[in-house]
Amino acid sequence: MSWLQSREKFENHSKYRDIPFAEVSLIYGYKQFFPKKERYGFRFYISLDYAYGFFLKNKGALGDSLRESSQIPKSYREKLQRKETFINAIFYGAGADFLYKRAFGTLILGMNFVGETWFYETKIFKKWAKDPSSVYHPYMFQVMLNVGYRYRFSRYKNWAIEFGARIPFLTNDYFKTPLYTLHFKRNISVYLTSTYDF
Repeated sequence: MSWLQSREKFENHSKYRDIPFAEVSLIYGYKQFFPKKERYGFRFYISLDYAYGFFLKNKGALGDSLRESSQIPKSYREKLQRKETFINAIFYGAGADFLYKRAFGTLILGMNFVGETWFYETKIFKKWAKDPSSVYHPYMFQVMLNVGYRYRFSRYKNWAIEFGARIPFLTNDYFKTPLYTLHFKRNISVYLTSTYDF
C-alpha cells in the first residue's frame, strides 16, 4: 500500500491531492551474511510492482477553471465531469540493502532505483501532447530509501516476514504545458511481505 500525491496547476490555481494506492509486488534477489557471527550482511534484488487507485472528481476553483477553459481539450474537460477516474502504474527496478541481524530480527536499510510507467487518461494526453508546447512523460525515474524489519520463524527457517517503508525523493511531471501542469509522486510506500530463502 502506498499514498499517491498528485499536483495540478492551471493559471493561478493549484491543488494537491493524496489517494491510497494499492500495490502488488514480486521481488527476487540474493542475500549474503558475512562470516563469524553473521551479524552483518547485504542483499541485491530486482522488483516488479503493479499499483492502482482512483481520483475523485476535482472540485473547487481549480476544477471549475479547467472545466470552463476553452484552452483545455474538450475530451479532458469531459473527463473532469466524472465522479472518479482510474489511475494505474507499473514500477520496475533494482535495489541494495544493508542487513543488521539481532536476536529479535534483522534491521534493513537500503536504496531502490526504480523505473515508473504511468497510465492515466493516456489517449487524452497523447493527443494533447501533439501540441508542440506540451510535454508528456509517462515514463519516469525514481530513487527511494528503503527502511524495514525482517523476522524469521524458528520453526520454518526458510520463511520470514518483512515489513517497512520506501520513501521516494524525486517529483516528476507527468504532463506539462505553459498553462497546465500535472505531476505524480508516491509519498510513501508501506509494505508487508512474505519471503522464502532457497
